[in-house]
Order: sequence, then structure tokens, then C-alpha cells
Amino acid sequence: MKEYLITFHTHYDSLVCMRAVNKTDNAKTGELTAKLVPVPRSVSSSCGTALKLIFKEGLAFDKDYFSQFDYDAFYYLSEDGKYVEV
Repeated sequence: MKEYLITFHTHYDSLVCMRAVNKTDNAKTGELTAKLVPVPRSVSSSCGTALKLIFKEGLAFDKDYFSQFDYDAFYYLSEDGKYVEV
């Protein structure tokens, strides 16, 4: 599994993005899980809410899909358990 974190400027933006992601075919089939989480202390965000994306193996992260949303930054979870900005 691959884990990504998206931070946002506002809570509203994070909610809009989560709802849209959860309507995708990948989310409906369980290949992609999206949920709102508090931003970890190692990662900063203006609103304190992030969207955690968990991809099953074989599913690629498409950053271009998220260009329609007003996000702050993207991070991936590295092997040592730290979030690294994409």
C-alpha cells in the first residue's frame, strides 16, 4: 500500500476534495481509501485538516487529478515513517 497526505488552506477545501475522491471508481471498488485526518505535527497546514489517501498496490497516484482542488501541499509516507513533500 502507498499512503499520501494532502494538506489544504481550509477545512471546506479538504471536505470537498474528500467527497470527490470518494465518488471515484477506485474508491468505490476499495482500491483507494480517502479520509480526513488531523495534520501530523511534522507537517504544517493552515487549517489543521488533511486528506489521507491509501492506495492498494498497483494503483498509481495521479497528482494531475487534484489540480481541480485548492490544496496546500502533497506528501507521501516514506519507508522510515516520515511524510515527505512531493
